Amino acid sequence: MSIIKYFVKIHILLFGVVFFIAIAKHLLGGSITEQSYIAHGGGNVGSSVMSESLEALNHSAKRGFKYLELDLLLTKDSLVVAFHDWIAWHLRVRKDGKGNAVFAKEFKSFPIDSLYTPMSGDKIDSFFIANPDIYFVTDKISSKNILDDFLSTSVRKRTYVECFSYEDYETIKMSGEYSPMISSFMPFNEAISNR
Repeated sequence: MSIIKYFVKIHILLFGVVFFIAIAKHLLGGSITEQSYIAHGGGNVGSSVMSESLEALNHSAKRGFKYLELDLLLTKDSLVVAFHDWIAWHLRVRKDGKGNAVFAKEFKSFPIDSLYTPMSGDKIDSFFIANPDIYFVTDKISSKNILDDFLSTSVRKRTYVECFSYEDYETIKMSGEYSPMISSFMPFNEAISNR
């Protein structure tokens, strides 16, 4: 799949999610503001979309977004970083078209789009500690153990975890530390039949 088709499909999916949230908020009597939206991939910064960078998070926070979503990946040395996927990282950062995970040191040493600060687990936690009125929405990783390794207690209480299995959903729910959400990629009948 070409990179253009890949990003078009991602943006169509994102539009659907944002549209659904906006309509739901409107139907429930709330006004539609930037606080009603999720800044996917950390939001936009400059002309960069889904950079998942510190600058994108700061820009979204200044614009008033209250829900910031990051796609979480594991590096070769099992540390959490934020980027949509390794193929996209290689295309945007290394420009080599590979798709394999890299070590955290390498990930941290390359600016996103040659401009923006990449986010490792410690930087993610620090950002949300410094912004106590903003909620963290995860994507890709829904393991409580992995999340516990890099998120402080105060951030966990403001973290919505997208769960891709009923087992992860139950584990996250039972922890009482996070707010679980069933992913739209988990078939609805599976989510309901496991209750």
